[in-house]
Order: sequence, then structure tokens, then C-alpha cells
Amino acid sequence: MKSLVVTTGDEPFIMNTWLPSLRTRGNYSGDVLIVDYEANQNFIPSGNNNLDGIKNLESFSDASIKRLQREKNVIYHRVKNKYNCLASDRINAFNTALNTLNLREQYDVLLFTDGNDIHFLKPIQPLLDASKNCLSVAAEHTPINDGGRVFAPILTRYPAETTKFLFDKPLINAGVIAGSPPTIKRVFSEVLHDLDAYTSDFGSEQIALTLHCYKHGFRDIGAEYNCHPLVAPDGKFVFFYEALFGDILYYFPITYRIKDLALIRAMYISNDFKLADTAILHLHSSQLYQIKQDGAVTGCFMDVSEPVIIKSEWTINRR
Repeated sequence: MKSLVVTTGDEPFIMNTWLPSLRTRGNYSGDVLIVDYEANQNFIPSGNNNLDGIKNLESFSDASIKRLQREKNVIYHRVKNKYNCLASDRINAFNTALNTLNLREQYDVLLFTDGNDIHFLKPIQPLLDASKNCLSVAAEHTPINDGGRVFAPILTRYPAETTKFLFDKPLINAGVIAGSPPTIKRVFSEVLHDLDAYTSDFGSEQIALTLHCYKHGFRDIGAEYNCHPLVAPDGKFVFFYEALFGDILYYFPITYRIKDLALIRAMYISNDFKLADTAILHLHSSQLYQIKQDGAVTGCFMDVSEPVIIKSEWTINRR
């Protein structure tokens, strides 16, 4: 069986983490397609405002391109973006590259992953084998109607019957997608149709993918092959609200369903998280910080600017 693994994203992460971990811990020696963007004015810098989902990407450096061209079984291809939102445009980028290079019919299975926050931790061949005859994605444990201000505006652009159909269904995470070329072609066609017909704002590709999956069916790969905080089982990750009292910033654990993703400011990987539980960790390494409790490192924190100390009562004071 011949497979192709595809990604796009920031050059440093792809070169230093994504590709090395795919080849080593992922135990994958097959073909890889890295999609890059031409420098242009369509991407608008947005600082750290991830809700806008617009990022000004720089093209890969000449040195990195030459390095990739020397790599065995690596295809480098540069495209122009169609949508201003990188998260949405990656589907367009993948689709454009596959069509331009006439790659679809050369493979039995295609795997697409984010390029900015994916760590391969163990062999991915079982995922590739299982995806030859089905669409493999991971359902999040948060229904779309709990997606807060990120997904609500997107759903208002869809027909009322679509909104009703999706309203209480778990969102499908778009960070890992695998399937046969005909399956992927159909998925991308429907997603790109919805981005053109309704909206291409941040999060829109996940709504479009979710709609396709519940209409046509999918295989849920769960946290083993997409260990994202919103996919992993309860207890693996603990989320925290951020609150400022006086001049002290505290974090309080969320032990119930997340109601507004925009309010999440921190995340703790619990002690019972075992790397052996997953083949693909969906979490950016630059967002991980050590946590100390009584001098011992107990886990990692996400989205805080410096290490924090956990107090016994689970109130967290950033030092």
C-alpha cells in the first residue's frame, strides 16, 4: 500500500518537529508532501489574535527548500492562498497541490495533518492501513452548540436546517484527516464549496468537515491518533479559567463542559496522561510549560507566558 502524508504550516516547526518525529517515532519512510505559500499581500498579520485565524506566513527559506529537496521521499510545493484564514485555506492548499502535481491517483491512502502543532509519538501505519476504505477523523467531546463565539457566527451563515442538524453533534477536529484519494476528493470538494458559499472565517473548515462527516459517515480515531485537548478523554487534560484578583492572576479548573472556548486561558496535562496512549499528539510544544508542585515537575501548562506553581487547593498563582 502506497501512502502520502501532507501538511502545511510554519517552517521551524515542520523542519524541527513535525518531519523528524514523523520519520523517527512515527516510523514512516513513505512519501511526504509539504505545501508552502508564496509570499503575497493576501495574508493579513493579526498578532496573537487566533480568533481571527489570519496569519502572515513567510515562505520557506532557500536553505530549507534545498534541504527538503535532498530528503528522500519528500515533495515540496508552493501555492497561492485563496482564503485569508490560514486554518480554512489549508484545505484549498492541499487540494491545489494534489491537483497541480497529479498526485491523487498515485496513492492508496492520504493523511493530512496540521503542521504547527502535531507531534508523532509512535508508528502511524495502523492509521494508514485502517483509512484505506473509510474517512478517519476524530470527534471532539464538545458539541458544536458549546463552541461559544467561535462557531455560533459560522452556523448562522448556513441554512436553518443545517444548523439544526449540527447543533448538538460533537465537532469533528480538522487537524488529522485520512482516507482514500476518492474519499478525500469528495471531502475537500464539499468543504471548499461551503467555504465559498457561506464563510471562510476561522473555524469554518471544521464546521464544513463536520457536516460532511455526519452526512456520509466516518471512523472515529479518537485520542490515539489525534490527542487534542478537546478529543482526549476526560481527565487527560484539565482546562482553567483565568481570573484577576487585585494584582494576582489565578487559574481555576473547569470540571464541567466547556461553554465558551474564548474564555480558556490555560490547560494542564494531568499526571495520568501517558505518551503510550497516543500516536499523534496535537499540541504545540511552544505552548508547553513545566508545572511544579512541591518542587517536582508534575505536568505541562499551555497558553501562559511563564511557568506556574500549583497550590494544593488547585488555585494557581502565576509567579
